[in-house]
Amino acid sequence: MSLYSKVLWKVVLLHGISMPIHAGVFLAGQSSAWMDEVVVLHWVDQVLKPYILEAPLNVVPLLLLDSYRCHMMALVVMWINELGVEVQHFPGGCIGLCQPVDVGVVKSFKDNLKNQWESWMIEEEAMQDRELSWRS
Repeated sequence: MSLYSKVLWKVVLLHGISMPIHAGVFLAGQSSAWMDEVVVLHWVDQVLKPYILEAPLNVVPLLLLDSYRCHMMALVVMWINELGVEVQHFPGGCIGLCQPVDVGVVKSFKDNLKNQWESWMIEEEAMQDRELSWRS
């Protein structure tokens, strides 16, 4: 059995239109900024397919996905399977068990960043209010 592993590009989902691939990051846009079937299929075409084409012939690629609705859609799984990739889905609520850094470190970082951003926004608004009241 051969083992071949490669980390695929991260997906950054933006509110708006899709953008070209840049520096190992797949940028995509969607009107509600949520992952959907169209974005997943675009990722399959732009990121997964080129990876599969360069993988060794004696390897059956395995793609592990969470149970998010668009990852489970028949068309998405079919497109991935047609590339010769086996798809396995983690049961709902279990992905955090496989990503301890995301759960233990990144969540704390994001929470701290959000708190600092909210504090900055409140201070900015208060400063603008002071400037407006000072001018009147």
